[in-house]
Amino acid sequence: MMTYNLWNYMPFPATTSIGTEIEVPWETRHEEIAKIIVEEKPDLIAFQEIRAKKGQKNQLDKLFDTVHRHKGIAYQYTYLKAAKQGEDSEEGIGMFIKPGYRVIGRRMSKLTHADCGDLNTRSLLSLSLDTGRSQFDFAATHWSYELKCQMENAKEVYGFFERQLERPVFLLGDLNIYPGREGALVYLTDIHPYDFVPEARMTDLFTIKDPDSRITFPTFGNAGKVRCDIILGRVGVMYGVEGLSYKVVGDKPFKTKIGDDEVDFFPSDHMGVVGEWKLFPKSI
Repeated sequence: MMTYNLWNYMPFPATTSIGTEIEVPWETRHEEIAKIIVEEKPDLIAFQEIRAKKGQKNQLDKLFDTVHRHKGIAYQYTYLKAAKQGEDSEEGIGMFIKPGYRVIGRRMSKLTHADCGDLNTRSLLSLSLDTGRSQFDFAATHWSYELKCQMENAKEVYGFFERQLERPVFLLGDLNIYPGREGALVYLTDIHPYDFVPEARMTDLFTIKDPDSRITFPTFGNAGKVRCDIILGRVGVMYGVEGLSYKVVGDKPFKTKIGDDEVDFFPSDHMGVVGEWKLFPKSI
C-alpha cells in the first residue's frame, strides 16, 4: 500500500530566466506520479491534497487515465471533498483500490480545525474491504499542521476506530508530524496504563522496519526536513498484522522545461511511502 500527498499548489524555488519561483503544472507532475504508481504496483493508495477546479473532474480522474495509459492497474477509486479553495477550486482526499478488493463499507468524518491557526478543513475516509479471505479497513487522512488541532485529530481518529475492533485497520496519510511535536502520533501508537482497549492502539510501520530514509517532506530545499507521511496498522479481533517492508518513493527529481531553461523538479513536495503488511489469523 502507498500514501502520497499530490501537492495542491506551491511555487518551487529555482533560478530560471523567467524568475526565481516557478510552478510546474499538474499536467507535467502527474505523469511522474503515474510512473511511480505503475512501477510500484501498490494494491491500495491513499492520496491527500487532491484538487478539482469548478466544472472539472478532480485530479484522480486524470491520474487514473494516465496510470492506465502506462499499462498500470485499472484501479477503482473514490474521492472525498474536504474544503473549498478559493472561489473556483476544492480539495480533498481519496484512494485507488485494486480490483479484487470488494468494498463492503464506507465511513467518513470531518476532523477538528476550529480554534487554531489552521483554517483548512481536515477529513478521514475509511473503506471496509473484503479480499475473499479476510476483511480490513483502509483509511486515508490529512491532519492539521497546528499542534492543538492535530492532537484533536488524533483523538478523533482513535475514537473513530475504537468503535470497530473486529477488523484490522490501516491508516495512511500526511499527519503533519514535525520534530518535537510527535505527541499526536504517540497518542495513536503508545499503549497507556489507563487503556480499556489497548488493541485500538496502532503500530507505525516505519518503526518496525527502521528504513534508511527518515524524510518524506519536503523533496527540495534544506530546511525543516521531516517524516510526516505515515503508514499505521492495527490488529483486529480475528486477525493480526505484521509489517514486511517500507520504502520512500518520489525522492528523485526529473528534468522539465521552464521557458528556455531545463530544471530539476520533483513529482510532489512530498515523497510517497510504500509499505507491505501481512494479515494472519489469530490463534484461538
